[in-house]
Amino acid sequence: VSTDLGHSWRAENEGFANGGSGYSVYSLAVFDTLLYANINGLAGRSNGWIGTFHRPLSEMVKDTTSRVVQSPQASDTIEIYPNPASGLITILAGGTNILGVSVMNVLGSETGASVRAAGSGKVDLDLSKLPSGTYFLQIETAKGVVMRKIVRE
Repeated sequence: VSTDLGHSWRAENEGFANGGSGYSVYSLAVFDTLLYANINGLAGRSNGWIGTFHRPLSEMVKDTTSRVVQSPQASDTIEIYPNPASGLITILAGGTNILGVSVMNVLGSETGASVRAAGSGKVDLDLSKLPSGTYFLQIETAKGVVMRKIVRE
């Protein structure tokens, strides 16, 4: 796993239970904010599958503290449609002005599909140039910053 675009690397099983020498990760999956890994024992250690372990994605990216937000409040009226989307999405913020939207991949890296808004309660964003997958929208409003998950078909 690299958290700095390949400048340095660490073992993919570092930090997982039983993640020492003699084990390998044979599959990875992301669900919501967790990275799951299936650990396999190598010859001389343990034969076959050992287990599935998980860690927060925030541990996989460099300096995520600036992206940490509280859970949305009950008064949060942000709507995103369609979701899943194949191209253009609409973000509505009810009576709140949207100041900007950043689109991030599951590792927290910005994708370049971000937009600065002029304080409108509605923003249209084109995701058609992004590959299919799960993304997170960091939506900056006049009331604060919230995160939303969106799927690109």
